[in-house]
Amino acid sequence: MSDADQNINVVVPGDKEEIFGTVEVTPEEKHDMIDFALVEDDKAHQHIDHNLEEVIEDSVALESYAALLRSAGYDGVSKQTAKAIAIGVARIDRRFGTKSALGISLEDEASETKSIGHDQEKSGVNEEGLAGRAKELWAKFVELLKKALNIAKEKLAKIKAHFANLGPKLESLKGDFANWSPNGKDGGKKVTIPAVDARYIFKDGKLINPADVVAVMQWCNKVIPTYTKTALAKVNTLTGKESADSINAIFNVDNLGAPHTSPSTLEINMSGDGLKFEVVGDNTEVTVQVRSRSEINKCMDGCFAINDAADEADHAGETASFLDALEKQYNVIPGGDAAEALKAGLKFLQNLSMEKSTLMSFCLHVNMCLFHLMSAERDA
Repeated sequence: MSDADQNINVVVPGDKEEIFGTVEVTPEEKHDMIDFALVEDDKAHQHIDHNLEEVIEDSVALESYAALLRSAGYDGVSKQTAKAIAIGVARIDRRFGTKSALGISLEDEASETKSIGHDQEKSGVNEEGLAGRAKELWAKFVELLKKALNIAKEKLAKIKAHFANLGPKLESLKGDFANWSPNGKDGGKKVTIPAVDARYIFKDGKLINPADVVAVMQWCNKVIPTYTKTALAKVNTLTGKESADSINAIFNVDNLGAPHTSPSTLEINMSGDGLKFEVVGDNTEVTVQVRSRSEINKCMDGCFAINDAADEADHAGETASFLDALEKQYNVIPGGDAAEALKAGLKFLQNLSMEKSTLMSFCLHVNMCLFHLMSAERDA
């Protein structure tokens, strides 16, 4: 674990009792403590994601204006058409707080003394006035992308800090089972797991296998970074002459696939919009028989494996590689639809980075719930 991860101070389930002495934390509060620590990152990312969408929309609009001006040929567009373009250009200009060369030209033309048939006269503006603003929109896109990637990195660092705090508690619980007899002196003991925990670790009353959670985390740690690195390497080879289809092929989600297995309480969906998942476990209390010591020990080993997988996550390194690529590789940017396909593809990689962190938070909740289950079994 990095020094940055170790220096993050977060309150995790169980710490509240230690800090406040006699206050007993409910299961709901234990989950809320984790979610609250991450919610600001999610909100900030949503805001940036919205801004990225707007920049892409502005880029599409700008390209459509350029195409219109190109198609008009030597004679140019009519002043009526130029006025329509001026409305869109003014909206884009407001994003930067300064008027573009094209915006100024359009304003000057609009202020001319109007004559009969003025709207049908030819405009003097051309697509050269769009070039500077297009570069500025690209720079804005890259700036927002960097911010979003850093938020994902910070979110994962917080999640790793929660995992690190859970580790000693698992070690202590493991020691409690050294001389433990299952089911107490009367035998046949049962424990009831609240719905807030059950939804993460029980499906149709059946406990998940921690090994399936480890598989998801390894997919996050190895497969997603490899997919991202491969896509960025291909972007490095762009010449500026690619089609939108060839750009889209770089970011084909079929190249990513899905985890070879996952817990039954997790539903993962991959699409061109990114990685999405839903917690689909039991949304009700679950009462189960206290397990044998060997079963609990196996579950404990699974929890340690989950924690180990969390420690292997290197989101900081992945983000640094992505940012480094953004600094170096876009000397040649394709035009037209290909440029927008490139922006959409890079935005997909950025969303994948954030959703990966969110998926890791699911794994954290799972490990916390398994800890609660084994604690309840110890005390039965």
